[in-house]
Amino acid sequence: MNIEITVIFNHDDGDCQEHLLETNTENLKIEVSEKVDFEDLNMKIQDDDNLINVTHQLLHSASIEIPSRDYWETKCYISKVGEHVIDSDFEENYISDYWTSI
Repeated sequence: MNIEITVIFNHDDGDCQEHLLETNTENLKIEVSEKVDFEDLNMKIQDDDNLINVTHQLLHSASIEIPSRDYWETKCYISKVGEHVIDSDFEENYISDYWTSI
């Protein structure tokens, strides 16, 4: 099943960059059911080494450089699974509660 990972880079000066990366459940080594609970899914894989490694590989393949941690907060979370998209009203809460540092 296809997965979309949202990657956000926030700079101390307020600058923000957002990138969308595509992969699949096999690459992330996760199982998802027909009904996707994004809160549960992102909580389960929070800070998972495989998610971090796959995200790094996808960023590298897309020629996107990960900025310095000295001035940037870098994070990612799963925002789409198959045809299921994270609820935009809930997305802001997900960003603050269930993201993974990369």
